[in-house]
Amino acid sequence: MKNLRSLALLLAFLPAFAACSGGGDGPSDEMVREKAARFFNLPNPEFGNARAALRPLVEKKDALVDDLLAAAAIEYGEGQAEPAARFLERAAKLDPKAPGVHYLQGQLLRERGEYAKAREHFRAALAGAPEDLPTKLALAECEFECEDAPRAEALYREVIAVGIENGQQWYVTGVYRMTRLLVNLAGREGDVQKFNTLWAELEARKLKAADPVRFGLGNLARMRAPAPKGTIVTKPACPPALVPGPLLLPEFAGATQMEAWDVDGDLELDLVAWGKDGVHVALRRDKAWKHVVLAQGVTRVLAAFDLDNAQSGGSWLTFLVEEGGKLALHHPDLEHETWTRWPLELPPLPSAPGSAVAVDVDHEGDLDLVVVGAFGARFWRNDGANTLAKEAQGETPAVPAGSFVDATEGTGFPTSELQWVVSEDFDGDNDVDLLFGGAGKVFLADSLRACRFADRTSAAFGATLPEGAVLAADFDGDARPDLWTPSAFWRQRPDHSFAKEPTSASGRAVVRARTRLCDLDLDGAADVLEPSEDNLALAHLAAGLPVATLCTLGAAGLNHADDAPLAVGDFDGDGTVEIAAVVREGVRFLPFPNGGNRGVRVSYRGLRDNRRAVGSVVELKSGPIYRRIYWRGQPELVGVGQHEKVDVLRITWPNGVVQTQLDLDLKPKAGVDDADAAFGGLTQDNTLIGSCPFLYTWNGERYVFVSDVLGITPLGLPIAPGVFVPPDHDEYVLVKGEQLAPKDGKYELEFTEELREVTYLDHAKLLVVDHPADTEVFPNERFTFPPFPEHHVHTVKAALVPSKATGSDGKDWTAALASTDDRHAVPFTPEPAQFMGLAKPWFLDLAFDPAAVARAKKLRLVMTGWFLWSDASANMASARTPDVRFVPPLLQVPDGKGGWRDTGPPVGFPAGKTKTMVIDVSSILVKDDPRVRVFSTLQLFWDSIRLAVDDDDAPLAVQELDVASAKLWMRGFSAPLGERAPGAQSELPERFDWHHLAAFPRWNQHPGNYTRYGDVAALTRSIDDQFVILGAGDALTLAFDATKVTPPKSGLRRDYLLFLDGWAKDRDPNTVQALEVEPLPFHAMSGYPYRTDEHFPDDAAHRAWRMEWNTRPAHEWIAPVAPVRQAEWLLGRP
Repeated sequence: MKNLRSLALLLAFLPAFAACSGGGDGPSDEMVREKAARFFNLPNPEFGNARAALRPLVEKKDALVDDLLAAAAIEYGEGQAEPAARFLERAAKLDPKAPGVHYLQGQLLRERGEYAKAREHFRAALAGAPEDLPTKLALAECEFECEDAPRAEALYREVIAVGIENGQQWYVTGVYRMTRLLVNLAGREGDVQKFNTLWAELEARKLKAADPVRFGLGNLARMRAPAPKGTIVTKPACPPALVPGPLLLPEFAGATQMEAWDVDGDLELDLVAWGKDGVHVALRRDKAWKHVVLAQGVTRVLAAFDLDNAQSGGSWLTFLVEEGGKLALHHPDLEHETWTRWPLELPPLPSAPGSAVAVDVDHEGDLDLVVVGAFGARFWRNDGANTLAKEAQGETPAVPAGSFVDATEGTGFPTSELQWVVSEDFDGDNDVDLLFGGAGKVFLADSLRACRFADRTSAAFGATLPEGAVLAADFDGDARPDLWTPSAFWRQRPDHSFAKEPTSASGRAVVRARTRLCDLDLDGAADVLEPSEDNLALAHLAAGLPVATLCTLGAAGLNHADDAPLAVGDFDGDGTVEIAAVVREGVRFLPFPNGGNRGVRVSYRGLRDNRRAVGSVVELKSGPIYRRIYWRGQPELVGVGQHEKVDVLRITWPNGVVQTQLDLDLKPKAGVDDADAAFGGLTQDNTLIGSCPFLYTWNGERYVFVSDVLGITPLGLPIAPGVFVPPDHDEYVLVKGEQLAPKDGKYELEFTEELREVTYLDHAKLLVVDHPADTEVFPNERFTFPPFPEHHVHTVKAALVPSKATGSDGKDWTAALASTDDRHAVPFTPEPAQFMGLAKPWFLDLAFDPAAVARAKKLRLVMTGWFLWSDASANMASARTPDVRFVPPLLQVPDGKGGWRDTGPPVGFPAGKTKTMVIDVSSILVKDDPRVRVFSTLQLFWDSIRLAVDDDDAPLAVQELDVASAKLWMRGFSAPLGERAPGAQSELPERFDWHHLAAFPRWNQHPGNYTRYGDVAALTRSIDDQFVILGAGDALTLAFDATKVTPPKSGLRRDYLLFLDGWAKDRDPNTVQALEVEPLPFHAMSGYPYRTDEHFPDDAAHRAWRMEWNTRPAHEWIAPVAPVRQAEWLLGRP
């Protein structure tokens, strides 16, 4: 405030100073206007001083329209409507069409509630200034008040369409007012939620709408301060000659190629160079360099990647090198900080390779290899290539048990000669696309998932193709990757085609291997650095933007060879960029001037996905700067210009998980509660992605989480390549009496879809089950392969607890299994997160009282616990990785010889969070030695395992209720109860709080049509393949008439069984036919995906159902980060 007051005092003396220096009678009219405008535009406007400064001009009989309008604005700012109106009346006589005059006259009328009159003035103002945003906002309000909502909405959408960077506070105001408008329109719940989501994000970023005075003055009536200059990225300036540092790394002299890679996973960039003297590595150690010879002789590095994919510890790179035309892997020896040849035979090639890229093509959580050459392209799938044979573990050299398998057949890869390959997600659908090139041709391979690709070359480029290799990146900040070559820029359009444009000429026709994509000056724009034959390098600053600048970089006394290899990065950790150049004697580092710009160091570590997060998409927003980076596994110094913080940092992982952070400082982005990543990497969230819908019930006081449901009905879920889980489409879910109570005469249950899934619910009913108070009831449900369990309500009385329970880990788990109390037996060691839900082979040995067993006629294991759901990607990865298996629980009994024998196929497992399955063991338990072993490789957390010895004959009184009402509505996502750190192991299942929504949406809905919101009870009352279709964020309120059931008789306890018939489908990259709502399931199908000769019913009834009910398009919950894309998202554009 002191500084602002000082500025105001300084402005007060301006006229006197100007009079003394100007030699006239007083300040010029322009200086008077400037002074008044400065008082007017202070953060706390001083209208009195502005009025005093402007008075000499408006007191003239021939006062100008603009001065009169300014005087009216000053009076309006101080709330003086009558003086403002008088100035406007004078101005209108001089210029009846002046937009600013009409605008402010309209505001005075609007504030008096005279909307029809105000509307005419705003229309006149808009006619004179058709692009003015405040006028559109004001006119929209008047149109709505005059009962023309469609016109009001159209005007608000025009404001929002300009985006936040161009619209700023008017954009924010437009979002706020559009939200209010939509709330008042029937049937617009989806749009309301979308705008509420955006408004919440704007509030989180502390972006505000215009205040009433600012809105009242708008742009047309406001006294203008000096116009701001510059663009989102100002035109870069070419630096003077760079100053080389001291000579280092003489071992690198003569190298023909050099890369800046974090070789040892410590988040500091190392250097790797190769040429006629072999491959050399320089590890960054304590601000110095440690030289290591990786391989000698003429050798070429084609790729470097984290083969080990270890969930903890370091992340060292393995090198794919060419030696004499053949490829070999050099694997890190961590103890000696060197590399040895990995004894793994790679698939043969018909000729020498040209290039390669390591990327997770099959989305199984490890990195595969794509190799190109004269033979075309080869896909080498990683089938546990990092796995050591059990008998050789600990030996030197190690013996791999896995392999890289040539799985090219069926991919659709090109077979003609190729020289290079680039991986990207060109169409933004969260999978791996590949751009191949060579011999004057390119081939754009669009991933169809399941390792199949479509040729999109013609659709993307038309008849004109890029020449030579390219750099792929989002150069223009619209979140769509473009292509850059020295001679042409290929800008991607919204339809994913590319438009060819000229670019800054460099004399080259094609990109060479030494060309670097970077941000040299940290201004937030993508730059390109390429070696030069005559100078150090050519720098294409802000490449792809209108302010692109071509600079020739020189350095005195560098003594470098022509086209010397270059690498770029922050090698010393000081937050600036250096160019590492191979010179004749070694390497020199040249700092690049950044004009005071700043950067933030970012790196990532995967858990479910590959350890280096290769294939993720990282987005950063800082003020007007937006960057989209396709992550290739190396730490990045991301420029933010002169800004002091990061507004938004988001990563979309290869498996589709989205993590967003807001309002970050510029310190290196440290790990999120992960000790292994605490050195600066952001770690992947290991939260639940897909399982099944959730069920909440009203317990008389609040809604409580019961469990997930329909987990036995997965669609398109492979258990192994070509083997799918048969969906069991119906389920009875136990709801305990304490969990459900009448509410206003109804039993209310909330059925929600909160994961990356679509649910098809065909039928629901509620069974009210009264039974003796000293018994328990359980449905006959579990996740198993056919034949599925038949419907039966088990009754259990005085079940035996184990007299002894010992795990394969040697621990005594007897107490943990004695009762259902959230204390679990956990005798297993989990597999790495890549194999989520799986564990090393384990068992529990259970012993029961022989005397009680001998007396029993019937014996049933009552097994309560929960399964950490695996998914399609984990299943496929485990099926292809040696020694990782998916084995559901097997029951074994003593074989009489001191060992154990199997009693049959797997018995299944609880289908959800803390459920009970009952297994009849009457015919398999050895009564004189009543022990049973539960063997599995699943992450099953057993809360209790008991043995029922009663006859399962307790009397039941069952009353059945049909759905009384069912309302489908848009809700959002529940906040987890007791959030866990990413990657943390917990014996408790992830549960959710109905009464608190998550701050930010987690998932977008599958594309396609969903059931319209509102009353859907008619769709839930029968099994007829006319179901309710729910997407992520939807909720279905099911109500049953509680007045229709009689009270329980004395001595009886009341529990409930909710019957559900339907299916659920997630969007895991390896789930089949999972990208959209269609194809729809149906009860007569042979499986899912169903055969080509099968189809969903197409009779008149089902066609009518589609037309009447499936009318709601998918909702995109997650707001884009890129301003351009955000505007498209709001306006429903692609």
